[in-house]
Amino acid sequence: MSSQTSFMRDEKGFEETRERALLALGVRIFQNPRLLVQAYWHRMKDKILVPPHDHSDMLQLDLNIGMSGVITIEEETIPIQGVTAAAFYPGQRHSIELEPAAPQAWIFSIKIRVSPQWEAVRERIFHPYLKLLFADHHLVKMLRQLNRVGTVESSRQTLMCVTLADVLCHWPGASSGTTSHTLQTGPDGEIGTGMQNALHLIEENLSNPPSQQQLAASSHMSTRNFTRHFRQLFGCAPHAYITARRLACARELLAHKARNITEIADELGFPSIHAFSRWFQRIEGTSPSVYREKHFLL
Repeated sequence: MSSQTSFMRDEKGFEETRERALLALGVRIFQNPRLLVQAYWHRMKDKILVPPHDHSDMLQLDLNIGMSGVITIEEETIPIQGVTAAAFYPGQRHSIELEPAAPQAWIFSIKIRVSPQWEAVRERIFHPYLKLLFADHHLVKMLRQLNRVGTVESSRQTLMCVTLADVLCHWPGASSGTTSHTLQTGPDGEIGTGMQNALHLIEENLSNPPSQQQLAASSHMSTRNFTRHFRQLFGCAPHAYITARRLACARELLAHKARNITEIADELGFPSIHAFSRWFQRIEGTSPSVYREKHFLL
């Protein structure tokens, strides 16, 4: 076997491990939303100094935009410039010394309570450090959204879980073509193929959401068993998950001012802009147009 073939096989094996671990982490978050400890973003105008420290049971993911300086992970000092992503694992000593190097400089940071035994931590599926060509618009938007919903009341925990799963799946280097809806485990927090089929059916039909009977059929379960299993995995009913996914999609589309609200309503399957606006206002607490003015990015 050639070294190139061996490398390709090793890379493929790691991608499979990474996807499995990422999806299992997503399921754990749905089962226990309190795993999210911090969702922070701030426009930076001054230097930031964080002395050497570590977290015994937390995974920290930072996205730095327009910042320069250094971060230290264990004994390695890493220069920071432009757009960078960093991951700090439990027990990993690190320090941060950064300052704004652009008119628009931002730091986004999330902390998730984890166990060192979880595969995502054991296999270190998030790269310790990556230099990026640009800041991914969708990731930035989801990080800001996570900051808004990450500490809200339990009635919006499903939206928080969906948003955090979206962030993890779009994190630089976290996955290869994996999206937030491909959660996959079995009895112990591991979704099987049947449930994955149901999640895929939801994502492919956000404009015409499937019924619980259709979802159950796609997962080869009775409606009762499907609904119970879904609640066990995600902590909410299927219809609540679908609503959260449609709302997340609506927010993403509203971030693009080139798309008018009538087009967005049509894409999400609403019969009119008025029906879409009523639905959005009921759930989000504000109209689509007001939301767009307050939250659109870039």
